[in-house]
Amino acid sequence: PGARAWEGDVPTLNPALNLRQREAVARCCSSSGPEVALVHGPFGTGKTTTLVEVVRRRVLLGDRVLVCAPSNAAVDNLAAALLSADPSIAIARAGI
Repeated sequence: PGARAWEGDVPTLNPALNLRQREAVARCCSSSGPEVALVHGPFGTGKTTTLVEVVRRRVLLGDRVLVCAPSNAAVDNLAAALLSADPSIAIARAGI
């Protein structure tokens, strides 16, 4: 897994992504991109939406994806957004 990646301007699974979100997704899904990425920003800037796109693309490529967040609420929010975008996606959640 991880050997394949999308390159260039690839249509998004979520056409509502803005330019900055598309750039972040492209970096995270590029074969020359980082093995680990940090998506950080103020509330309401689209981090969850961006991460949903990244996770869905990586899963389509056959990758296993680990997502961490500073709070259980943030993990729950992302899990809910992933399941809303793709109810068939397999999620395992761990936390206290």
